[in-house]
Amino acid sequence: MKGQLDADLHTLRLDTMLAAYLLDPAESRYLLADLLLRYAGFELPMGAGEVSGGALQLDLGGDQVVPSLEASRRALAVARLVDPITSALDAQGLRSLHDDIEVPLVRVLARMEDIGVGVDAAELKHLNDTLAAECADLTRLICEDAGEEFNVNSTLKLREILFDRLGLQPQKKTKTGYSTDAASLEKLAGQHPIVDHLLRYREVEKLRSTYGEGLLGAALMLVFERRPRLHLTRRLPLIGKPYGIAADPVNGRLWVTLTATNTLVELADGARPHRLRTLPAVRQPDGVAVDPRTRRVFVSGRADGVLQIVDGRDTAAPTRRTGRR
Repeated sequence: MKGQLDADLHTLRLDTMLAAYLLDPAESRYLLADLLLRYAGFELPMGAGEVSGGALQLDLGGDQVVPSLEASRRALAVARLVDPITSALDAQGLRSLHDDIEVPLVRVLARMEDIGVGVDAAELKHLNDTLAAECADLTRLICEDAGEEFNVNSTLKLREILFDRLGLQPQKKTKTGYSTDAASLEKLAGQHPIVDHLLRYREVEKLRSTYGEGLLGAALMLVFERRPRLHLTRRLPLIGKPYGIAADPVNGRLWVTLTATNTLVELADGARPHRLRTLPAVRQPDGVAVDPRTRRVFVSGRADGVLQIVDGRDTAAPTRRTGRR
């Protein structure tokens, strides 16, 4: 609000989405229409039609809602929510948390999005290098424990080593075989050095990909000032658990892997980033990298240890897959 209207809000009383999260943090979304129905018992008309008999009539004539009408409806919905949500916060003993901690932070976070967050790119690179080095050491230890070199991110190979070769007791079976997830490995902790090394490796690798490589990549994409700052330019609704991200600043592209759908998304990087296309990817595409010179995109599949190579120059996006790494 400060950046767009040159206004700074100091008197926020209630944030409906934030309050609803405090009341039910397990919920996946907090849309105004859903909250209005749940806490106030009213329905929010979403189109030019009227609500009749509990159902929204379709607008087959193609009439669009006037923006002022839509804004008025939403403002009225918020007004209707104030009393019931406030009462619910009081009933659960969450009023102080909402009023004294969460609401004041809204202004702080809004200013951070507008002004940006100062970052030390050199320190981020050092952090990434340190975590990468520890991952390499842990990979070496895991291979020594197993008695051979192998892709530690390959679920199939890991099952073979843990349960067939080392004789560890499987804890859970899935549709594709015995599970090697963190919960299963934690139950095997202390039974063999490879388990402890694997758990530590996954912890460090997660930190590296998220806060090392991930944050560094964001800095390289968004920072062009002498004193680097990270700015929230736009939220992109990438449904499907975004995991890996690779920046190609030379060609103005971002590549994001979605692990829930096993897909690779190409985005145009700029003032208004937008999706260009979605491509099928290998199973569990955790890693992605791009070569700006050749525009080749490399996607690693953790589930099968397969490397996928995408030609980023071709809109038809021919791909090829190498063998297990």
